[in-house]
Amino acid sequence: MVFSNSLQRALSEQDVTFKQLLFELRMEVAEHYLQSSALALSDLTEMLGYRNLSAFSRAFKNSHGESPEQWKKHREHAGVGKVNR
Repeated sequence: MVFSNSLQRALSEQDVTFKQLLFELRMEVAEHYLQSSALALSDLTEMLGYRNLSAFSRAFKNSHGESPEQWKKHREHAGVGKVNR
């Protein structure tokens, strides 16, 4: 597939893999929804394409040093972002 080869070449030029790019995008989307909505973690997990909540929580914690719940709570407590209820 031509697009696939072009994408692979472009990513290689940026010294990033598709897997890394996907992970970074998932974490950005997760941060957005955790910070600005009351979306249930199970729904966010499904939306991001993780198999289950445990897999998402583990990935988030590895990236951010705390669970999605803790991250959201700390952001709310600090007054960063606004959670719409």
